[in-house]
Amino acid sequence: MLRFWKYLLLCSMVMHAISTLAQTDSSQKKNPRIITVPKKKPNSTKLELVYKTVEYTGRRSNGSTYTNIVDVPFVRINDKKPVEIDRKGKLLMDYYSRCPQAQDLINKMHKQQRAGTAIMISGCVVGVVTAFSGLIASAGEGKSGSPFMVRFGIGAGVATVATFTAWAKTRKSKEYLHQSVDAYNANCYIPPVKDSTATPAPVITSATNTPVSPKKYYQDTILYELLRNEPAASGLSGISLHLANVDIGPNLNIGSGIGVFYTYRSLFGASLDYNYAFLDNMGDKSGNKGKPGPNQSWGLPASYRKANRLELRTKLLLTSWEKQSSYHVVAGTTKIGGSTATVGGRIKARKLKGITLRTGFQLDNRVMDPDNSGTQMSSFVTSTPPYQYHVDGQVEELSRNLSSSTAMLHSGIAAVGIGLSTFTDLKVAFKDETYKGRSEEKTQHDLYIDMLYAPVLKVEDMIFYQSLYEQGIHMPQRLDLSPTPLSRAGARLGYSVMGMNNHFGIRYNLELGIRPGIKGNNISSNAYLQITAGFIFGGRFNH
Repeated sequence: MLRFWKYLLLCSMVMHAISTLAQTDSSQKKNPRIITVPKKKPNSTKLELVYKTVEYTGRRSNGSTYTNIVDVPFVRINDKKPVEIDRKGKLLMDYYSRCPQAQDLINKMHKQQRAGTAIMISGCVVGVVTAFSGLIASAGEGKSGSPFMVRFGIGAGVATVATFTAWAKTRKSKEYLHQSVDAYNANCYIPPVKDSTATPAPVITSATNTPVSPKKYYQDTILYELLRNEPAASGLSGISLHLANVDIGPNLNIGSGIGVFYTYRSLFGASLDYNYAFLDNMGDKSGNKGKPGPNQSWGLPASYRKANRLELRTKLLLTSWEKQSSYHVVAGTTKIGGSTATVGGRIKARKLKGITLRTGFQLDNRVMDPDNSGTQMSSFVTSTPPYQYHVDGQVEELSRNLSSSTAMLHSGIAAVGIGLSTFTDLKVAFKDETYKGRSEEKTQHDLYIDMLYAPVLKVEDMIFYQSLYEQGIHMPQRLDLSPTPLSRAGARLGYSVMGMNNHFGIRYNLELGIRPGIKGNNISSNAYLQITAGFIFGGRFNH
């Protein structure tokens, strides 16, 4: 028994020694600690790149407006309403933090943007400096302007190349933006369980060879209520101000005017317009200088008046039909990309088309010059005998050249024809959270062809200033031009639009035809093109 306890004590001492040696031996390895590292959360945010077609409206320095239609990128996050992507793509970079493939493409987008901006600025600066440096080179006395023209051409070429290159860089940056979303969805997006059956996107292994998915377009949905769509019962009445009336023909003139109009439902319409030319007979070779010089002879109107026209037009609906068509409705404006964009769309509603019988009458006064460039008009003919004088017992007549003279033509022209008219009438109220208010459209379009006949057509008297070269004076003579050959028939083809929103709108008319007038050598002698544009003020009458 004693021996057993001795052996037990000896074993315990050996075990204690071994344990102490193990703790003091620095070469002995410790058991490693097991640390649990949490896994990164998967990219469960779904990104979908969509484009919205936006109509930008801007204003030039001269006050006129212009419109550009572009595709603006938006991103739909987890199938919610799309949000606009800023130029730098900061919105997307928050989701690309765990997607190196998408980060690489967005960095390439930034590189293209910086390069495009630098090229645009430097190219324009170099181009402008080069273009106008020629002024210094050609400023010396006796030097020609060729150095300036050469350098101006080089500078303009540099600026053009820089602009085109910057545009190409911008386009490439947009491609990288599109590819970055594709790379994110293909490599980094893990759909939730409910989307596990969705078709997976192709795996992208290289950012430099990224396939681009087709463009998807997005349109806002704006709720509205249809308040009125009665094109057959639409009647307009008001005043029109013709800001510009351009008449291109034997007498080229530019003026303005005023008018009134009235439409009873869609059944009958009438308008009365007066136009007056402030710039008259602009094609006159003599410059309309008035009385000729001491050694010149020509005739002028006995009673000159600038071109003016008073015209009455009517239309009577013969037959009509309604059809479904598109109306363009504007809900308002918004800021997209820092610019003002028009928010609107198209609504299906009824329009009325009809065949109309047209009648009219106009009183027209204009100066006529057979010698105007481009015309083939016959010369004036007079029944007044020329002045006579006696030289050495002989009777001589003073010669008169009426082809270089001018005279007033007074016309009373009747018109009858047929037209295709379109009547639109729409009023909606927006029930949207963002866009409120109402939108209204009332227009009348007329495509017409008229036959013209002038029961009243008269060439008024002329005062011919006959120069007596030796005395340096003129002998004026009043000439009767009633024998001048005239053409009383004519025709016209035209298109007119009158549109109104609320109580204001626009009116314009384009007309091409042949007026009654002085008979010419061919049909184009009295051809004309007339353009009228202006504003209208009035309202709609629902009879």
